[in-house]
Amino acid sequence: MTEEVKTEAKTPELMLREIETNVEKRVEEKIESSLVEKIDAKFRAALADLKPKVEPKVGGELYRVFKDAAEQKRAISINGAGAVNVVNNIVSLLTQKKAYSSKFSYFYGPNASTIIPVFSALPSLPSAVAEGGNIPTDTAAGIGATTILPKAYPVKIPVSAEALLMTGATLEGKLYEVIRDVVYARIARDSLIGSGAGDEMLGVFVDSALSNDVACAAIGAPKLADLLKLASEVQDYTDDAAIIINPAFFVAMLGETTSDLAWLKEELGRNGSVLGIPVIRTKYAPTTTAAGSVVAVAMPLSNYAVAMAQEVKIDVIPDLATTYTYFRATAFFNGKPILAANGWQLKTV
Repeated sequence: MTEEVKTEAKTPELMLREIETNVEKRVEEKIESSLVEKIDAKFRAALADLKPKVEPKVGGELYRVFKDAAEQKRAISINGAGAVNVVNNIVSLLTQKKAYSSKFSYFYGPNASTIIPVFSALPSLPSAVAEGGNIPTDTAAGIGATTILPKAYPVKIPVSAEALLMTGATLEGKLYEVIRDVVYARIARDSLIGSGAGDEMLGVFVDSALSNDVACAAIGAPKLADLLKLASEVQDYTDDAAIIINPAFFVAMLGETTSDLAWLKEELGRNGSVLGIPVIRTKYAPTTTAAGSVVAVAMPLSNYAVAMAQEVKIDVIPDLATTYTYFRATAFFNGKPILAANGWQLKTV
């Protein structure tokens, strides 16, 4: 005998309640799932922040250059921005630090030599002629040349692997500062006292580097009266000259008790000038007072020429035998007075 299954008919009210219940359940499940995902994402982010981060401490630009060079298996060259940009940047840094070197004449270019045309002798003073008279031929004037042959000035700085890794971004900037400073120091020093070699920088304190001499009045260190004499000579020829002297002489002059030159001592101490001519003090100037020594020079500072033949490049060279990396920079420059006749040397007796 077959059992009959009875299906109870649902009223519309019951069906509506079931639909509402199902909708509420699905909405609750959706909200719960969304909240769980958001909480889980925030939780994972918080955990990530708590993890220790290990990053290389090698300086940013330096690290990038090393990484790129290693991947491409090529030599490493720092600051490959091009010759003109590098030279201008370096020179602008060099010439900002000393008054006398900032006013030198700089010549740039990848040349084996720099030739500066000059009037080696001026024409004679013109003379009056009679009406319709002949014009005399001038035989005094002459055009010559000052030739400067740039020399290589290398700098090599060893840096250990530990310093390279642990010093970080500061190291890269410091290396450029160090190299800039030593190149600057060489130009500033040798433009005054020279390098000691005949074909390298000629300093204005080297005997006969400037052709006009002014003698001190007495044996020993120069006095206020000697500086006044030097300034008077220069003032007769140019308005843009400067006097360069060692600060030891400058201080000694301020200690003089000569009453008749009290006005000059006051100008020197207050304005750092003599007859309006600036007196530049630098320890690169010599202090030797033996007879015939140059103790001060005076000239337009633009009368000194510095020729730079190539940009200052920095190459990074790893040492295969040690853990050192060498930062090698080479500057090519030289300098000398453009015209020896445009300067004066104060000499001891």
